Amino acid sequence: MSVIYKVITRPTDPRVPNSPKRYYPHLITLGQSVNLKYIAQKMQGYSSLSIGDIKSVIQNFVEKMKEQLLEGKSVNIEGLGVFMLTACSKGADAAKDVNAKSVDSVRIFFQANKELRITKTATRADEKLDLISLDEYLKKLNASVTPNDPDDGENGGGGNEGGDPEDPKFPIIMDDNRNYAYLFEDQWPLYGDYDMNDLVLIIKERKISINKSNKAEEFTLSLDLSAAGATKSSCQCHYAAGGIQ
Repeated sequence: MSVIYKVITRPTDPRVPNSPKRYYPHLITLGQSVNLKYIAQKMQGYSSLSIGDIKSVIQNFVEKMKEQLLEGKSVNIEGLGVFMLTACSKGADAAKDVNAKSVDSVRIFFQANKELRITKTATRADEKLDLISLDEYLKKLNASVTPNDPDDGENGGGGNEGGDPEDPKFPIIMDDNRNYAYLFEDQWPLYGDYDMNDLVLIIKERKISINKSNKAEEFTLSLDLSAAGATKSSCQCHYAAGGIQ
């Protein structure tokens, strides 16, 4: 599996209006976050412990690590990294004005050990970083961010050669088997949140059947959910005016 990036633009200096913009690769994530159950299932293949035992150990580890952090200690896990607390505050003009109430919030800071760090120079197959653009990834799914225009100009714009008109045969079937990608970002247009991965749908088939009354009597839509990383609850629906006849 590759790490996917998309190209975004950012101003060289956000503090300066109309500052020149540059293009940057921005890493994105696909699918829902991996949960504890999934990790436990992966670990079970390399352990004699059951999935329940692994989950219990990890849950106890998190609880005890939080306990040590609240005692003012840092937690160094070999092969993983160091966890410690950091304070956030607005600051004061004089040292005497700083007290416990000056701390607005406390966050957990994590610094990875070298064993966990990911580098582009790694050569081992299980550690090698493989980067791929979003466009290339979608093409591998037989999709494109900007599908080709069905009117590719091969007919020269001349239309058909004519002939005697005929009454249409019903139902009229409109079938589109080209693939499309729908990307949605729930935080847009907040600055810096341009990964467009909160919802990624690959639409594979659209088929509509029209009767003599010019009403849709059958509608088929085939799609795959490729990513769902939104932090907010959302509902996706399709509305048919008047209902399906």
